[in-house]
Amino acid sequence: MSEAQLKSSINKIHQVLAPGLDESASFEFHFKNIEESIKQIIRASILVVELNDNESLDTLDASIKELLDAKQRLRLMQNAFNDLSAKVNRNLEFLDRSSMLDVFTQIFKELLQAYESKSDFEKYGDEGEYIEFRKTIWHEQNLDGKEFPQMRVFFEPNLQQNAEDEDIVISSSTIETRCPLTLQPIVHPIISTRCGHYYEKGAIQSLTGTSGCRCPVVGCNAQLRKSDLKEDPVLERRLRRLQELVREDS
Repeated sequence: MSEAQLKSSINKIHQVLAPGLDESASFEFHFKNIEESIKQIIRASILVVELNDNESLDTLDASIKELLDAKQRLRLMQNAFNDLSAKVNRNLEFLDRSSMLDVFTQIFKELLQAYESKSDFEKYGDEGEYIEFRKTIWHEQNLDGKEFPQMRVFFEPNLQQNAEDEDIVISSSTIETRCPLTLQPIVHPIISTRCGHYYEKGAIQSLTGTSGCRCPVVGCNAQLRKSDLKEDPVLERRLRRLQELVREDS
């Protein structure tokens, strides 16, 4: 096979991989589109956390994994194409015996099977974009500066649950879980930005009314207004899990 025939065959492979795109743009074009979509998901995750929409967070998580899979398939296509080119360059007679497209398909299939056999942690645990996605969510959900855990926690539910349970034990020993007004376990926590005390949402809002009130915690003299009260969805989730643990132990 002549050099001209080789170049023509390689160009045909490029057109199969990325129809309508020139040879220099085929892979880079798709990489840039995927990377921009991932950036948009990371930006969207901040708003979703603010809305406390866990269902949408799960959707974003699934979407970013799909994009990372697509990005990896492009990498594997590149690898398969480079492998094919190397085979041809080493032996021009290779094409007299084999169809380039068939060989490319076989190489790509083997690489893809190896990737798909990996666990989710192996696929995404070291991906910088997925780590950034998880860190963005973590820091928005933990405004108190709680340290970001090891990535494996996000792929192994038992590790995550154990970490949460340990955190709940610490929280229950340092945060009063009963409302100072109702003396009942707090279900919908709301925090005073003036003094840092927690209350049952409905109870403290009724007490503050339109003119405000003094913090009902014994020994605290902070004057509260409704604008000083802020909901705490992270603590609400922890309290709910604490109640589940208590029921499991009883």
